[in-house]
Amino acid sequence: VEFHIEMYSTLVVLLTIVAFAFGDNPSKGFGFPILSASEVSRLLSDSNYVKEQVNCVLGKAKCDNFGNQLKLAVPEVLGKNCRSCDPEQAKNAKKVTDFIKDYFPSEFELILKRYRIKRN
Repeated sequence: VEFHIEMYSTLVVLLTIVAFAFGDNPSKGFGFPILSASEVSRLLSDSNYVKEQVNCVLGKAKCDNFGNQLKLAVPEVLGKNCRSCDPEQAKNAKKVTDFIKDYFPSEFELILKRYRIKRN
């Protein structure tokens, strides 16, 4: 059960990065679709899909289109400090990043390690 909670938490964090970082401006979102609240809820309600996405982002499983989008978002948001984001997107990305560091430090470190992101 604890493993499933950690995987769920990791996917929530990753979805939040995508949703907050790219907000309501598709032109700044590198072609990522904007996720509605109902789409996020639908994705999170499927525990098998959650597991697939977490394994995808961590390089442990094959990715679907959404997983590939998550993988593309991580380096921009965490590695480049959301340089391509507008001020509101950058503020939201920082808020999410701080949350991840504070509440999910082991998952945060795994993500940084996986994407070779060095933090100051």
